[in-house]
Amino acid sequence: MAHKQGVISKVYHNYNDKTGRPLASDKVNHKFYIGDEIFIIKGKYIPEFIKEGKKVSFAYTIWSPQGADKAFNFVASENNTLKIQELKEGVEPDTSFNVDDFEKEVANVASDLNATVTVEPVKSFNKDQYMFIMAMTKSALESKGIQCNKESIDSFIKDMKLIYSYNF
Repeated sequence: MAHKQGVISKVYHNYNDKTGRPLASDKVNHKFYIGDEIFIIKGKYIPEFIKEGKKVSFAYTIWSPQGADKAFNFVASENNTLKIQELKEGVEPDTSFNVDDFEKEVANVASDLNATVTVEPVKSFNKDQYMFIMAMTKSALESKGIQCNKESIDSFIKDMKLIYSYNF
């Protein structure tokens, strides 16, 4: 997956085929240009801000059919949500953060912690358990057995630790 941002120069859609008949909804695409590059949004509906002159930021995937000399750039989507956003003009970045003040504060907190912290023994690393859990997690993610979000993965890892402790 790649990332791109820029100003949209042209927008096209193909609601109708070459003969003028409406296309099936799964065949409708929207194309927009950023510079000379063409990006495609699959589906009948697109965000309202996809218009000429709008600045956007988005993730896209490149697809090249076998034997074709041309590749196509599709705007990425996850769970039917497009990974594209409008970049607003005139929004100033927050510059109120001062690095020097932050470093001084962290140094003070660290020196206070060093005075009160007791050292606890470090848990040993179990490489076999780690390899088992990572292999099972990878397999589950690839087969779409679990969702790719923090809660699902954390829960799955806890379950795998319990299974490993019972069986090995």
